[in-house]
Amino acid sequence: MPKDYFLDINTCKMVRAIMALLIVIHHLSQYVYLGGPFNFLFEQIGNTSMVIFFFYSGYGLMTSLNAKTDYLNFFLKRRLKLVAVPFLIANMIFFVLLFLCGAIDSYISKITDMKIEEALIPNSWFVIMLVVMYVIFYLSFFMTEDRKSGLLLCIIFVLAIAFFLCAFDFGKYWYSSLFSFVFGLLYASNNVIFSNFFINKKSMKILLTALVFIILTSVGRRISNDYIILIIKNVRAILACMLVLWGSMLITRRYRLLEYIGDISYELFLYHGIVMRILSLWMSSVLLFLMTSILLSFIAAEIFHHLDNKMLRD
Repeated sequence: MPKDYFLDINTCKMVRAIMALLIVIHHLSQYVYLGGPFNFLFEQIGNTSMVIFFFYSGYGLMTSLNAKTDYLNFFLKRRLKLVAVPFLIANMIFFVLLFLCGAIDSYISKITDMKIEEALIPNSWFVIMLVVMYVIFYLSFFMTEDRKSGLLLCIIFVLAIAFFLCAFDFGKYWYSSLFSFVFGLLYASNNVIFSNFFINKKSMKILLTALVFIILTSVGRRISNDYIILIIKNVRAILACMLVLWGSMLITRRYRLLEYIGDISYELFLYHGIVMRILSLWMSSVLLFLMTSILLSFIAAEIFHHLDNKMLRD
């Protein structure tokens, strides 16, 4: 068994599926109050679940770059098409649904007031930051002559973007996971070293990592300085990635249902927020809201996953 077996494509799909489901639960908890401890738990679950997607992106990009000499050729065109086209379609559908529900005026006023994020589909920050990471990755390695210089420049760019977002008072969620993208790049660039670290004598490492993660979670809630919070949350994001990677080692067989959910995880991310936002406008029953939100989110993800694949197929 290869040392990085827990990073093979099928395992990554299954982990993405689990994290996507946790994100859906996290966002459901924002509409349904289940009590302070439960909502706090779901809040932490949601924040933690996002980081692995940035890690996988960084790891995948760097692995492909190392394997293919022409990887940067048409890189932005390919990558942006895969992410941006489904995102634009989801936004158009969102506005059509808002119009049909008679709620379009408030969103148009948000655009007029330049509150663009509030006017886009819920949770659109992730897609925007993923596109930013793609552009940074491309520019870093296009502008440099060797991998080490490109990696260093990419890290500098990511740090600069994080501090820029913090300085201009973007929500903390915009920049609190970005270092996990860098962690993915570093892992792929030093695969043997990191694989040995994660596999050998891991029990004590897991305990220490979990302990530091809990401490940083607690400390982060008591600090008011945004720049210190930026560092704490991003270190915490890397620790969360590490814990998820150790957890993924427990997946020793293929689960077709999880692989399927992993395949449609991007569309599930795009559409579950739309479903919840629209249903919240006219559905008052908590149980009905929960059941309908989950069902329609998966139906929408399945439909648009197939449509996106047909549209984007080369």
